[in-house]
Amino acid sequence: MSQTYVVSIPLHITGFWISIDDEDPLYSGSIGAGINLKPGIRLLSTDSRGIGIYSDKGLIKFKTLNDTFKFAKIEPFRSRLIDRDLLGLGFGLSAGYSMASLILSYLNYNRGFTFHELGRSVHVAEVLNKTGYGDISAMIAGGLELRRAPGAPGISIVDRIPVYRGVEFIVSIWGRLSTPEMLSKYGYGIRVVGPKIYRYFIESPSLERFLEASYRFSREVGMLTKEIEAIIRDSLKSYIGRGNILGFFKKKNLIVLCVEKGYGDEIKDILPPVWSPEVYTINYTGFEIVKYRDEGDSEGSSKI
Repeated sequence: MSQTYVVSIPLHITGFWISIDDEDPLYSGSIGAGINLKPGIRLLSTDSRGIGIYSDKGLIKFKTLNDTFKFAKIEPFRSRLIDRDLLGLGFGLSAGYSMASLILSYLNYNRGFTFHELGRSVHVAEVLNKTGYGDISAMIAGGLELRRAPGAPGISIVDRIPVYRGVEFIVSIWGRLSTPEMLSKYGYGIRVVGPKIYRYFIESPSLERFLEASYRFSREVGMLTKEIEAIIRDSLKSYIGRGNILGFFKKKNLIVLCVEKGYGDEIKDILPPVWSPEVYTINYTGFEIVKYRDEGDSEGSSKI
């Protein structure tokens, strides 16, 4: 392999959604809205054949990744995780890891591709394994996205909503809950609350309404408990009172706060360290591919 590639994966957090099943997994998916964030997770290409992602803790393998390559009908190359592993927390990384691994394998073969082409294999694997219903289409779109029609990339309809102000997102981790466990625990509430929240949001899509709709969804479904909300409001009451915090919600294992630009690090330091809060900004580009030239080439790297 004469070139080394890095794929940067956006972190995607859905604020609210409605799952929609079809006999054909290409047409199954979700409608709703979510936010793509950076810095994301980076995967590095290797010349080692096989399925999996090398990390400091060993080889990461999961069924969605295996099935992605089966549906894509391409022999896989393993990739290497550059950053810490956030799989299974609610960032959409079962889709992200699968997509990035597939991209790197295509690049190793010098094969041409489109994001929608590869994304369809990821989407089908996600739906059949119930690890995600709309993440890959949303991650390809980037930004604050609105999923208006379900399905795989190229079938789904995804709009990007303009954001007119500078904001940062503080994301914290609260416990662990897999996607199948989340659907089992909150599935009924999502089916009841989701359509109402979705109709409310599409009346006037905006960042502010996204935050309000996501808050209402997480409260009414039961993800954002009174206990967690009390901790947030008590810890950050001065910032909430001054309007520095635009909104917050909870999705799966993640507590998400949207704050005015420049306040992220200050507010992060007030939150309980056990939550592992991190500051992010909006990712408008989706997946990014960076090509590194051969070792010893003084020209460095270039984005594709």
